[in-house]
Amino acid sequence: MQIIDDRTGARAFQTMVPMRDGTRLNTFVFLPESSGPCWPVILHRTPYGITAADASDKTDCTRAWLPSAEEPLRGSILRGWRNILAHGYSAVYQDTRGRHGSEGEDRVYADDAADGYDTLEWIAAQPWTNREIGMSGSSAGATTTFAAASTRHPTLRAFFAQAGASSIYDDVVYEGQSIEMERLWL
Repeated sequence: MQIIDDRTGARAFQTMVPMRDGTRLNTFVFLPESSGPCWPVILHRTPYGITAADASDKTDCTRAWLPSAEEPLRGSILRGWRNILAHGYSAVYQDTRGRHGSEGEDRVYADDAADGYDTLEWIAAQPWTNREIGMSGSSAGATTTFAAASTRHPTLRAFFAQAGASSIYDDVVYEGQSIEMERLWL
C-alpha cells in the first residue's frame, strides 16, 4: 500500500479480485489516512476503464488515473476518489470482466450481477471496511450497479445509478419488439 497524497495521507493499492470462476478483476482501493481502521465503502464498477484511456499501465493506482497534460479536463472516473475519502469513505473502483485491466471475456452485462456480488463479498471480507457499502455508476456503470443490487447482497446499503438501464431486455437490447444492434456498442 502506498501513500498517494502527502497532504491528506491517503493510501492506495491495486489488486486483482478473484470471481467465483477464478477470473480476476482489476481493482483500485483508496483509503483515508485516519478515522479508521474501518470505513464505509463506495464501489464503482465500470466497463469504461478505471484508468485514463492512454495510461501505459492499467494497474498503476498511483498514476494511471491522472489526466494527460494535453487534455487536462479529460481523465478517468478515478478523479473522484479524493472527494469520497474527504467524506469519510473508502473508494473502490473496478474494471468489469474482460475490459481494460481485468481478465476474462466481456459478455456485455452477462456477468455483472454475479461479479458485483463477488466483489461486494470480497470488500466485506477486508479488514479496512465496516461492511456498509454503497455503489455508484453512470450509463453502463449504472447498469452494472443495478445488476449488483439485484443480488441483494447484505452489505449493500444504498446505490446511485444515473442514466442507466435497469432492464437489459426492455431498455437496452429490445425496444418496440425488435433488437437494437446499435445499443450493443460495448
